[in-house]
Amino acid sequence: MNTFTEMLHYSYVFRGEVASKKNGKQLVHVKGRSVLLPSKQYRAWEKSARAAILLYGRPAAPFAAARLVIRIYHGDAVRRDTNNATQGIQDVLVDMGVIADDNWMVIGSPEVSHFIDVDDPRMEVDVYEQEPVDYAAIFKQAKKDFKSSLRLQQGRSAGRARSDRKGCQSSCGASAPAPSSG
Repeated sequence: MNTFTEMLHYSYVFRGEVASKKNGKQLVHVKGRSVLLPSKQYRAWEKSARAAILLYGRPAAPFAAARLVIRIYHGDAVRRDTNNATQGIQDVLVDMGVIADDNWMVIGSPEVSHFIDVDDPRMEVDVYEQEPVDYAAIFKQAKKDFKSSLRLQQGRSAGRARSDRKGCQSSCGASAPAPSSG
């Protein structure tokens, strides 16, 4: 269930099979340093994804909070890792200024669906701007509530311990002090 207020919305279609950013990296030596680069397939896919964003448009400023709905149409039934399929597009959306970041405080948990379309493999992405959530304030309040709850529990435990000691004196055979004679 979406509890955020949605504002602007952008839709993108990225043609071709989604290339994984993580798999097939190439080790390249540049100026005496070793650098890992994404595969040629990923770099080609990334270039076309950037062109599609320019074609479809992007916000004037990156969305500080967004909901992503991603539909992936694979050209075959090969098993693929969902994170590999979505990581590349999230990074491109950040690099192209559509979303501010791809961490959970900005995009939450993207809605991802997989389908098969042998004739037209593609990725369709809807990006919905949302009201930013002040997670620092929520965390601060949760911490305060937790401490308050902990104090209540500690108070109840101390009260039970006192009543347990009193109960033990009478039921554990402890003798009561003899009345003083006067």
